[in-house]
Amino acid sequence: DDFVFRDIDLLPDEALEDLGKIMRLSMAWTALPSSAYLTSMSLLGKPKGGSRTVAILPSFYRLMMRTNGTVIQQWDDEHALVFDTAVKNSSALQAALKRSWIMEMARKEKHYAVQMLWDMEKFFDSVQLGPLFDQLNTHGYQSELLVIGAMQHRAPRVLRVGATLSDIIPAFGCSILAGCQQSVSFVRGLMLSFVHSLGYKLTIQPSACYQHVDDLAQCVVDPCRRRVVKAAFEIGVKVLQWDRKLKLNISPKSKIVGGAAAEQVARLLTQAGLPVQAAECADDLGVTANGC
Repeated sequence: DDFVFRDIDLLPDEALEDLGKIMRLSMAWTALPSSAYLTSMSLLGKPKGGSRTVAILPSFYRLMMRTNGTVIQQWDDEHALVFDTAVKNSSALQAALKRSWIMEMARKEKHYAVQMLWDMEKFFDSVQLGPLFDQLNTHGYQSELLVIGAMQHRAPRVLRVGATLSDIIPAFGCSILAGCQQSVSFVRGLMLSFVHSLGYKLTIQPSACYQHVDDLAQCVVDPCRRRVVKAAFEIGVKVLQWDRKLKLNISPKSKIVGGAAAEQVARLLTQAGLPVQAAECADDLGVTANGC
């Protein structure tokens, strides 16, 4: 819509007051101006092939989210789990390095270990809105922001490639917008109970699931191979149950890293209905995960 935030500084006080009034009415009535119900989706290439989309949202909606940023941040601060690395002052790289260190120490101590890397296919494009809103309501997400966000995420879209625009795509029953200020919070709310349920107690150390938006990773370490296989299988069964409940579309490219124990876990999970791959190594957010 050719409107940038720095233009707001040039508006007279009367215009700013009117703009604020419209925003307050939008929140009170949980409705957006008709001009805000169209999102442009820029099609971008991926380094390893394929493409993804990033939303260019209407300026009025973006401004509403910016002015409500404190509310969104407060909810994130209250609900982000300890091992959620998509929060302020946290590092996904440092968490991946810590997991690599856990696996390296397991090899040094001659313990059995597997690392579970859960991948979700086209996650943002396949999120089912029903389970998403159910989980956000369960975790007390601000209702007006949720409704406004739901309308924007279901609004018509156009695809943009360079200067070329597609015909209008009228409505969406699934997918959330990468580029919306609420999207990471939406994913956090969707996954919160799921990720929390994956914690597992073992004799060496508790096994916690790390989360970075839709990327999940978990190490399972123990001196006993049988306990490692049992714990990893039970974690995988929980992943399968939540996948079906939330309709997450766990990818068969998900990896179980770590020698013979990983092969056994992958075989058991595939037989249980969750196809996964066993691997000696895999990429973990830019860090190579090696098994033992």
